[in-house]
Amino acid sequence: MDFCIFVKKKKNVIIPWSEFQCTSQQKVLIACSGGVDSMVLLHRAASFFSQLGVVVVHHGWRENADRDVELIRSVCDRLKVPVHVEFIPPTHWDNVQGSWELEARNLRYGIFERLMQEFRYEKVLLGHHRDDVVETVLMNQLRGTGLSGMKGIPGIRGPYVRPLISFPKSALLHFAKANAISWMDDETNDDVQFFRNKIRHRLMPVLEDVAPHASETMARNAWFMGLQNELMNELVDEKLPLRQVSFGFIIDLSGLQTIKNASMLLFMVLRRYGFSLEQCTDVLAHIGQKNKRWHAKNWQVVVVDQILQLGDFPSKEVEFEGTVKEWNEQFFPKISATLERGESVVVRNWKPGDRLEYTVGKHKKVSDFLPTKGIYGLEKDAVLVVEWSGMLVEILDIWTHPNWR
Repeated sequence: MDFCIFVKKKKNVIIPWSEFQCTSQQKVLIACSGGVDSMVLLHRAASFFSQLGVVVVHHGWRENADRDVELIRSVCDRLKVPVHVEFIPPTHWDNVQGSWELEARNLRYGIFERLMQEFRYEKVLLGHHRDDVVETVLMNQLRGTGLSGMKGIPGIRGPYVRPLISFPKSALLHFAKANAISWMDDETNDDVQFFRNKIRHRLMPVLEDVAPHASETMARNAWFMGLQNELMNELVDEKLPLRQVSFGFIIDLSGLQTIKNASMLLFMVLRRYGFSLEQCTDVLAHIGQKNKRWHAKNWQVVVVDQILQLGDFPSKEVEFEGTVKEWNEQFFPKISATLERGESVVVRNWKPGDRLEYTVGKHKKVSDFLPTKGIYGLEKDAVLVVEWSGMLVEILDIWTHPNWR
């Protein structure tokens, strides 16, 4: 669900909780930094929810972080709200390569997930506001993005809710001052070595000087782009559906080459998994082949004739050692070979060099046998064999040694 974040002159902070799928009886967790946005959110939420918790993450890199933690503790004590303080050791940052901002975000969300599971919180409330949306859109534009990157930050994404997404920061500051809400300014927000701060302190003032309502206009555009993106995704999923299978997903590519802008249609699906438009164009050029592969960070696709297979990268590996009974009680597919149920076997992915005895004294490589059954690509990668005393006695769901049928 997206929200209209075009708010011209909003001074009061009245949150329409029902629009964010929130009820007062839910148990929610607020991510609080001590800044004006999260402190306003804390006070607004405390007057609505009957079960509330707060988490503050001490990243271990700021001089004034201890001061922020103490402020949050004192406010939570006054509001009678439990607070979870999570410390990241300063030494953690010694070996971080790449963006500290991204690493900090990943750490925070890992903490949120753990606390939700441990304390049964139903939602996590985050303090992002309209200015954050505008900055995010500009960052995405400057890095290079499609339609999805122009919609900014959603109001709801799974259990994560951003109730302040329609309010400019100026409204939050006005509300905090009018209601004597204490907050702390994060000194790193002025450090322009961070990309977002460059946007906030250098680019936004120029844009507001050129077009005085630039922030409002871009926020409205982000909301509009979000609606367009939702509609586009619905149409794409209807035109090119993913079908779930044992190793991941498959997409039927038959007839796709006759569609105008077919590569963009395929990209609208595969971009969610990290693939580029160039890769999607190349995929279409190889329809009809077998075992041609493309990789993204965590996913891979394989073209097998008219079918595109999508699965994990690298492929998941299975390595089980135990009895037939233990396997059959816990896993699928079941071992059908007529071994004694108490005998120990190894169940694993097939590997190059594996051979099966298809008739007495005659062997065939598993790598050659599987294509005769029409098995290629990621489906082939996922094939499991059963090994007993160094001998292959079964390829699960496909073949069983004649002596154990």
